[in-house]
Amino acid sequence: MTRKTSRAGETPPLLRNSHMIGLGSTLTVGMAVFTLGGLYIGNLLDRTTEGILAGVFLGLFFCGYEVWKSVRKMNREAGKKEPGK
Repeated sequence: MTRKTSRAGETPPLLRNSHMIGLGSTLTVGMAVFTLGGLYIGNLLDRTTEGILAGVFLGLFFCGYEVWKSVRKMNREAGKKEPGK
């Protein structure tokens, strides 16, 4: 089996998408934290269903914000790489 080597100055394939791995981890942990937080608060207030739903909606809002931040960052990086800008 031969090992593919990258050219000088080229980013290896695994590192090229490392920001997406980080984003996936952030979204997973964020949803879990907000949902479990909603469950905990719902149990304290004796309103489990409403607490879980509130946690899920806050988690979705958080995920949308994180995706928005990542898209902005990728657009900024793409703008720097284009010649003439």
